[in-house]
Amino acid sequence: MQLNYLPSIRQYGLFAQLDTINLNIEEYYDRRTERNRTLIASANGPLLLVIPTGKIAPADRFYKAIPIAYEEPWQKKHWKSLESSYRRSPYFEFYEHHFYPFYANKNYEFLWEYNLAILETINKLLKLSPQINLDPIVENFQYPSKIKPYMQVFDSKNGFIENLSIFDLLANKGPESTIYLKSQL
Repeated sequence: MQLNYLPSIRQYGLFAQLDTINLNIEEYYDRRTERNRTLIASANGPLLLVIPTGKIAPADRFYKAIPIAYEEPWQKKHWKSLESSYRRSPYFEFYEHHFYPFYANKNYEFLWEYNLAILETINKLLKLSPQINLDPIVENFQYPSKIKPYMQVFDSKNGFIENLSIFDLLANKGPESTIYLKSQL
C-alpha cells in the first residue's frame, strides 16, 4: 500500500482490518498521488492540501528519496486550513496537540518519514496497533467502495463529502472513529 499524507478514510477503513500493513517506499514517486496530498472539508467544499517536495534527479525519483521542501510556509498554511475547517468540530480540541507539532517543526527531511510519523500518531489515537513493514510487497486490497455518511462540520452547506482525510473523521467522530472504520468492510 502507499504511505500517504493524512490517509483517506477509505484507506484507513482497510488499515483498521489488518494486523500487518506493508507500506512501499521503494516505488517510483509520482507527484499526482496521495503521498503528498490530502483532502479536507472546508467551508467552501473539499480543499486539497499538498506538501511541496524538493527537486531531485529523475533517476532518484523513488519515494524513499523524496525530500520535503520547506522554502514556502506550507506547514503554516496547512495548519491554518485544518484549524479553520475543524475548529468547530466536536473533537478538534482533543486532538490538535497531537497534530500541531507536524506543522510547527521541520523535523523530517523525507516525505515518507513525515507520513510515517503522522500514521503512527493516528494509529495511537485510534488505538490501532498493526505491525508496519516498509517492504515493497505488492498486495491487492479492496478498499471500501462507499463510505457511510457521518456528521461533518459543513454538512448543512456542502452535504456529506465522501472519503476525506482521516483527520476529518477524527475531528468529527473522535473516539467513535475506530468503530466507524471497522464497520466499513
